[in-house]
Amino acid sequence: MNNTQPQRNRTGAAYPTIFSLFLLLSACAAPLEINTRIDKASLHDKALVSAPVTVYIQPFIDNRDQSKSPFKDPRTIGRVNVPISDMIGDSLTLSEDIPVIVTSAFANGLIAAGYAIAQEEKDADFMISGTVEEFSLNLDARDALNIGLSGRIVERETNRVIWAGVETEKTDRYAGVMGNSRATITKYIASSLYKLVNNVLVKATPMIENTRAVYRPNIDKENTAIPASTGRAVVLAEPVRSKVYINDVYYGLTPLKLDIAPGVYEITVKHRGFKDAMENISVRQGQITEMEVVLEKE
Repeated sequence: MNNTQPQRNRTGAAYPTIFSLFLLLSACAAPLEINTRIDKASLHDKALVSAPVTVYIQPFIDNRDQSKSPFKDPRTIGRVNVPISDMIGDSLTLSEDIPVIVTSAFANGLIAAGYAIAQEEKDADFMISGTVEEFSLNLDARDALNIGLSGRIVERETNRVIWAGVETEKTDRYAGVMGNSRATITKYIASSLYKLVNNVLVKATPMIENTRAVYRPNIDKENTAIPASTGRAVVLAEPVRSKVYINDVYYGLTPLKLDIAPGVYEITVKHRGFKDAMENISVRQGQITEMEVVLEKE
C-alpha cells in the first residue's frame, strides 16, 4: 500500500501534482472555442421579416490565401504578442474550422431575425452561400481584427440573385488595463462576426421581402400596417411588370410595395421596348409614398 503523501509547503498547503499542472497548462494552450449561440434580443428588438421565410445555408467555403499565411493550421488566425492571463503560446488558434464558425453564425443570426432554417435545399424559399475572404486577429498593444465575407442570396424558385456583396468588419481596440483573457477574446470575435452578419441581413431583408416567395401568401393584403421605423414606397407603372431599381439595385416588378427605412431614394423603372423613367422619392416614417409612371415607347 502506497502511503506517499503529497509534498506540502511551509503553510501546510499541498504543492500541485504533475498531473494537475499538466491539466492547467493544457487548458491554457487549448484552442479558443467561439460560442455562436446568440440571444435574439441582442440583435433585433423584433423579427426583420414580416412573413415566414425559409432559408437553406450552403456551408461557407474558405477562400483565404493560405499560401501567404505564416501558419500551417488554417484555424490559426493570428499572433499573440502580449501576455494573456489564461493562455500560453504566441499564436491564436480556434477550436473549429473558420467556415464552420461563420456558417453557424449565419444560422443563428437568421433565426434571431425571424427566418426559419431548412435542413434541405428543396424545402427552402431562399439559399445563402458564401466564402470567407479574411479572418484574422492579432493581439498586440491594440487588438487588430479583420473579417471579410463574400456571399449571395438566391430565390430558389426563380434562381434569381436577390442580394450579393462583400461585407467586412475591420476594427482595432485597446484591451484595457486588465488585459485580455480567453473570454474577452472569444467575445470580441463573436460580437464582431455577428455585427457583420447583421449588416448582411439588414441590407438583404428588404429585397427578400419583395419577392414572390414571401409575398405570395400576402398578395391581397394591400392595407397591412407599416412596420415601425419604416415608410412604404409603392411603385406603379404602365406597362405592368416593369422592373424597379432602387439606387441601382433591382428590387422586383411593378406593382411593387416596399417597406424601407426613411430617406431619399433614386427609383428607376425599366421595361423592354420602352424608355427608362427615373425619379427621386422621399420616404417618411409611417407614411406611404407613391410613384406612378407611364413609360414612353422607344
